Amino acid sequence: MNQSFSTNLIFLVIINVVIKLSYLFIIEVGVQNSLGPSEYGIFLALFNFSYLFYFLQDPGIHNYNLTRLSENRSQIKNDFKQVVVIKAVLGMLFFLVVIGCGFLMDYSEKMMGLLKWIAINHFLASSYMYLRSHHSASGRYFWDSCLSILDKSLMIIFVGYLLFWKEGIDLSLLTFVQAQTLAFLVAILVAMVSLRSIWSIPRFNLTFAQAYLKQALPFGLIVFLMAVYSRIDVVMLERMLEDGDYQSGIYAASYRFYEGCNMVAYLYAALLLP
Repeated sequence: MNQSFSTNLIFLVIINVVIKLSYLFIIEVGVQNSLGPSEYGIFLALFNFSYLFYFLQDPGIHNYNLTRLSENRSQIKNDFKQVVVIKAVLGMLFFLVVIGCGFLMDYSEKMMGLLKWIAINHFLASSYMYLRSHHSASGRYFWDSCLSILDKSLMIIFVGYLLFWKEGIDLSLLTFVQAQTLAFLVAILVAMVSLRSIWSIPRFNLTFAQAYLKQALPFGLIVFLMAVYSRIDVVMLERMLEDGDYQSGIYAASYRFYEGCNMVAYLYAALLLP
């Protein structure tokens, strides 16, 4: 067990450092240079704004799933068919709240259009993390490691093609966000195929949902507090300053170094949780 864990930890860190740092410092930098600080600042502000409500669609489900199933793997199939319904309902609630709060923030028509796509991407990212958690909870670390880089690998291909190889197409903020949507959809499809052994007809049980969400609530509180702690700064910059879009873009360029440095610690902690 120790050897398996150590080997997969090394593998996980290496492939994530290579792929995700390439995405951060080649693709994202290329996108920001192409769009300019102001345009990219709009994206980051909307991304962080919608992330503040992330706990509505994932009130600790992902992390609770890791610990629950690692202790009792026989529950995987039964939990899956019920939790997918819970995730779908919470996803719709998340989308409606984000769009409603976007109107209250008096975002422009262009920003509201982007916010809808970004909210969809947050839901897809959360769903993808939930699917991945089944591999980690079952001790299939190799599968989890491969899936951990799949979405970013696809983004490198899709956005890199638009940035560096496709002539005659100007990369826009909407195109960038939609490329993320496509990458998540493909990654979710691969994850679903990898979990075909636990597929079953989705069912909703109110008693199960209440008990499950109650147990997940402590993890959900962590999600909420860390979202506010780590994401509200850019939202404040964009709203409080006259040139908030531009300053948010400048801030984003610096924030990448924080994300890059934090990667190894996050990966190690996530692998330890189950």
